[in-house]
Amino acid sequence: MEVSEARLLAQNLLDGSLAPGEPEFALDSDFVRSVGDYFVFPYNSKIFLATRDFDDQVPGCWPIIVDSRTGFCRFSSVAEREKWRAAD
Repeated sequence: MEVSEARLLAQNLLDGSLAPGEPEFALDSDFVRSVGDYFVFPYNSKIFLATRDFDDQVPGCWPIIVDSRTGFCRFSSVAEREKWRAAD
């Protein structure tokens, strides 16, 4: 799977998860990476991504993970933090 296909899956998951009243979110294209068989897609509010001002950042946005072999897409959790940060 190419990163462009994985990006579409991640964006669809993100779009489908928004609840009324939540800020608009977008994938952070500057920090997408590949870790083993997975693509890691950070995301945050569109306002934060435009300004990079930490006052605009929405906390708790754990990256979206896409398995490049199967296309399975999900939100990661705080328990996986070190696994995804190890790729930095």
